[in-house]
Amino acid sequence: MFSTTLNGASGELPDLILFLQSVYRKEAGIPAGLSDPSDSFIEWARSYLDKHRPSEVFAVDNNYGVQLTDGQRLQICPSLGTTSNGDMANSDNSVSIMRAR
Repeated sequence: MFSTTLNGASGELPDLILFLQSVYRKEAGIPAGLSDPSDSFIEWARSYLDKHRPSEVFAVDNNYGVQLTDGQRLQICPSLGTTSNGDMANSDNSVSIMRAR
């Protein structure tokens, strides 16, 4: 697995795709150098991101988003689901256990 202290000329960090591929292969028990059916998708994803680089980074719902040079906007991590704010959205269904005197 990768860390933030890699051996490299400038201490490079792995890109997200390379990091996830490495973790996937380790957890799936796929030895280094062995081909896997997911490899074709990984190569396509790398090629796509080589052509369409991030042009903007922004905060979005406790996450980070990027805009690619082709105009696509996306989140870095999967969404945690919808969160609602306000008293009506979070109705109190609790039952009091204190007795009034």
